[in-house]
Amino acid sequence: MNEEDLKKLFEPFEYKANPTPTLAILIHETVRLRDQLKKETGRVLTVADTQAALEALTVWLSGRIFEGELSEDQQTLLEAWKSRLLE
Repeated sequence: MNEEDLKKLFEPFEYKANPTPTLAILIHETVRLRDQLKKETGRVLTVADTQAALEALTVWLSGRIFEGELSEDQQTLLEAWKSRLLE
């Protein structure tokens, strides 16, 4: 997954009023986790993992509770995003 793929995935999060900081956080954290997983475990963060985490993030941002199942990697990505967005 390269940066252009990530930008396409994050298109629903673009806001008309200065989307750059939020998108930058999402992309940065995704790339960081992708690289960390590959280096430390050999696992690959997939587009499907990122999409699942994005779905959960969308639910969380709307103030609802996500009721779906997330893998460990998907949950880790979601938590990384939430942590950075709340800073």
